[in-house]
Amino acid sequence: MQTSTLFTCILTLGFSLANPLPQASSAATACKAYTLLFARGTGDPDLSTSAANMGSVVGPGLQTAVQNALGANAVNVQGVNYPADASGITAELSGSGPGSVAMTQLATTALASCPQTRIILGGYSQGGEVVHNTVTQLKTQESNIVAVVTFGDPFKGSKLTGVDSTKWRSFCGSGDSVCGTGTCAASSCASASTSGHLGYGSDVTTAATFIASVVGTSGNTSGAAGGGASSPTVTTVTGSSATLAAATSSAALPWFGW
Repeated sequence: MQTSTLFTCILTLGFSLANPLPQASSAATACKAYTLLFARGTGDPDLSTSAANMGSVVGPGLQTAVQNALGANAVNVQGVNYPADASGITAELSGSGPGSVAMTQLATTALASCPQTRIILGGYSQGGEVVHNTVTQLKTQESNIVAVVTFGDPFKGSKLTGVDSTKWRSFCGSGDSVCGTGTCAASSCASASTSGHLGYGSDVTTAATFIASVVGTSGNTSGAAGGGASSPTVTTVTGSSATLAAATSSAALPWFGW
């Protein structure tokens, strides 16, 4: 993959965290039918402690939507604990950046602990890079990946090695310069975002519906054995850039959007 002008520009920005991001939640002890792993975008801050390492633009809303679609008792959810900083963009281009390594390890651990679980991968912006690399690194375990969703993915035109395009839905909003160039290698790249790169919260229900259709499930189900928790209450930030800026300012964290 080639570094775009946009990557070069973003790398010139300084990056510092006023507050450290919360640590990823510990892996669930009960095996469930599905495991959703999600990688947030660059500088995307956590605004809810109940959705650690899920960011704010897409992750928390996707978590709730997927658990509603498949059944809270059927899905373990884990955010990828990685820096998601500006320097990581170049690191992920190598194919083995910290996010890619972390997500691959999470998937491998989940499959080793729960051989019957099926993996759902999701990523926003830089997290899209992470997803592409993880699919490649999983190699012989690719058959365990049942669905993939990416948002504002700069590599939406690059096929996912070993995963059929019918299992992958990418969302690229009108006016989003991060993902707006090139072709679409996924089953679809349409988006309801009206706020460019910051509006993908409007696509989480569609993403969950797609996932449910791909795995052959619709509506709420009781899921696999184990667990009994209902969907967690999470904070989802959507809407205008001004709204997002205000929310992230209150969290005392920088915001680069991807």
